[in-house]
Amino acid sequence: YRLTDEGWLDIHIITVDLNNGNISVSPVLSKKDAGLRQTVSNLLTDNGAVAGVNSAYFGMTGNYSSAFAPQIADGEILSLDADKNIDKNQFGTYFVDANGNSYFDYFKTTLDFYVNGERKLEVAAMNAITEMKYPVYIDQNAMTTTAALDTRFTDLMKIVVEDGIITKVSARGETVNVPSNCYIIALGTDFANAYEGKFTVGQSAEFKINTTFNVDNIENAISGGGVILKDGVKPENYGEMASGKHPRTLLGISQDGSTMKLIVVEGQRTGGSSNSAG
Repeated sequence: YRLTDEGWLDIHIITVDLNNGNISVSPVLSKKDAGLRQTVSNLLTDNGAVAGVNSAYFGMTGNYSSAFAPQIADGEILSLDADKNIDKNQFGTYFVDANGNSYFDYFKTTLDFYVNGERKLEVAAMNAITEMKYPVYIDQNAMTTTAALDTRFTDLMKIVVEDGIITKVSARGETVNVPSNCYIIALGTDFANAYEGKFTVGQSAEFKINTTFNVDNIENAISGGGVILKDGVKPENYGEMASGKHPRTLLGISQDGSTMKLIVVEGQRTGGSSNSAG
């Protein structure tokens, strides 16, 4: 607990020894359904984690949402979007490269789908499913079949790509499998209408990721809000920072890179022993 001018703060801190080979730190998403919103405790239990905190920004309405900015675990992209940090730094990312070095920075990303060498689609996201207004790349890191997705969005067209070749263009609403050597590009109603008949089996296909950082060299990445301290200095422009007194989460790394602290400040609690100003 800490007493401030505006009242008591109830603070929880997890200290992680990053040099301990028996400890790993990575993002976790729903195991039940892609983008399903769950409590932190359920997410941690389902993923076999011993401890964790709430991380990336996400939509607050409905049962489903995608995390903002990159989420990478064990070198695999859990989710990535192309509509953040476009014109300015907004959502920062903590990431660890293949050599175990830690960084804080802002990803800027474009995602494109090429067919027979020609850019055909600007893709909105990888494995980040929201309203399906724009094309989305999906692989096994999100699902092995589109059955659950098709119950939510009944008019999707899927372009199935295996080993660089389009092997299937689904009927609208048709469920397809997502094998390990395959990905799909899912198109919602408007894009399916616009591109119907323009993709055929046997065409060559390539999905290109262009980011300000080489994602192939990143082992883990966890995103959140703005970066409020970097190299011991408060940045001049620190990105997206929600206003108002609410529960808040912080992630920090010691200057020698050996220790992580995950800090949660309780908020919106008043009265008696449960008071916490936020």
